[in-house]
Amino acid sequence: VNFMGPTTYERHHYLFTGCEPSIGGMVIDFDGHVLGMANFPGTAYIPSSIVLKCLDMWKKFQCIPRLHIGMKLSPIKFLDPIHVERIFRKCNIDSGLIVKEVSHGSIAEELGVRPGDVVDSVNGECVATTVELENLIMRICENHLDQGGAIGSCMDILVGILHMRKGRKGPRHTLSLRLNVSDDVEVFISDF
Repeated sequence: VNFMGPTTYERHHYLFTGCEPSIGGMVIDFDGHVLGMANFPGTAYIPSSIVLKCLDMWKKFQCIPRLHIGMKLSPIKFLDPIHVERIFRKCNIDSGLIVKEVSHGSIAEELGVRPGDVVDSVNGECVATTVELENLIMRICENHLDQGGAIGSCMDILVGILHMRKGRKGPRHTLSLRLNVSDDVEVFISDF
């Protein structure tokens, strides 16, 4: 399994296999345990925890609610060991999600989030992988709908951000992001 950032229409929790061609189906380990699902027509791999949560939400709400966070993220722990060591020596951090891109016009951009910053928590819970983030976001959305919220409404989430400027760790901030709860794909607007 390789890690690559998501394209415009892919979610943050996708991992990718290194084999071509891929026609989709179950991904299993050597002991026969289902790990997830390969997505046709490419090599995207979705962990089974995400697939099962999506199925549960569909049964419960007839939709899969999403928060549009306006950031493309990459886990520090999936970087090569030399890069992880360099980040740790310069910044004294070894986990979190590196902001790779920020959607133009998003609330994250308005609040000063920039590529290279590190997300280390959401609503007070530490996040080290995109799968952890996706599970947390889905749980937040499920709770929002359980408490009477609706698709199309907004909610506030707290995001712990380490601002990285000029290769050095800057101040840590907790930003309150007012995000839309949607059942549609997040359209990511890149700067050209």
